[in-house]
Amino acid sequence: MAADPTSACEALIGRTLPAFSADSSRGRLELGGPHSRGALVLLFLPCLGSAECREYVAGFVAQRPAYEHLGARVVLVTAATPSEPAHIPYPVITHGAELFSRHGLVGEPGGPTAGVIIVDRYGAVASCYTGTGCADLPAEPRVRRAVLAAEAVCPECGVPEDHWLDAVESESG
Repeated sequence: MAADPTSACEALIGRTLPAFSADSSRGRLELGGPHSRGALVLLFLPCLGSAECREYVAGFVAQRPAYEHLGARVVLVTAATPSEPAHIPYPVITHGAELFSRHGLVGEPGGPTAGVIIVDRYGAVASCYTGTGCADLPAEPRVRRAVLAAEAVCPECGVPEDHWLDAVESESG
């Protein structure tokens, strides 16, 4: 019996994402661990071939300048090989079934389940969402707000930093 992906995801929150490396459509990536390079958004999508997942990714592609402005990296992890990864301007890790398993994103009957993991600039998992498919995941604006919220708080003192609060307010308005 597979572990509950929601419980596994919730257990990651507040912990440092373990470092890992993987080959992607943009070369070798070193991810996780304290990286101090800005937030990291990991989109775990079992398959990029469905219309629902293509539409989900399109929301992130359309907002690429916003993520770049935040200094956030977006990386897609899929268990399959997408037919056209070239149109996706983010790194795509294909055949990533082991990464789904490592991060607890395995549902019934043991196959990968969709998920979004947001890691703050200090390497801690700030948010984690799961779903059976792309339609169950939070929409791109909610993910972007979660990135802003994660980056707004100083981990040493727990107080929001002013420049991030301004960004959160402008995103909300």
